[in-house]
Amino acid sequence: ILDRHGYEGKVDVIGVSWGGAVAQQFAFQCQHRVNRLILAATTAGMTMVPGDWGVLSKMATPQRYVDPEYLKRNFEKLYGEGENLAGQHAIRIMPPTLVGYFAQMTAMLGWT
Repeated sequence: ILDRHGYEGKVDVIGVSWGGAVAQQFAFQCQHRVNRLILAATTAGMTMVPGDWGVLSKMATPQRYVDPEYLKRNFEKLYGEGENLAGQHAIRIMPPTLVGYFAQMTAMLGWT
């Protein structure tokens, strides 16, 4: 995108959630183009394990995107916030397609 638009300078890159992995990969591959890398709520790679093994199984399923009750029951463990924010989050969330979700999971298998 930078090349296509003729921008030759360095950029600040921010990645949130899965986009954090994309931002890290860009910063690794294009170090000469990155001024700063900002990561928010992202991952260190597939070898990353949450402090609570029970959370891993909840993170690995797309159920939190399609089942508001599941999200409400597991919100605090998944996102570290109280259940009172689960409803607000559920309203804003845009569920991925199953194909898209599993494509993201597959893309991350070899990334660390």
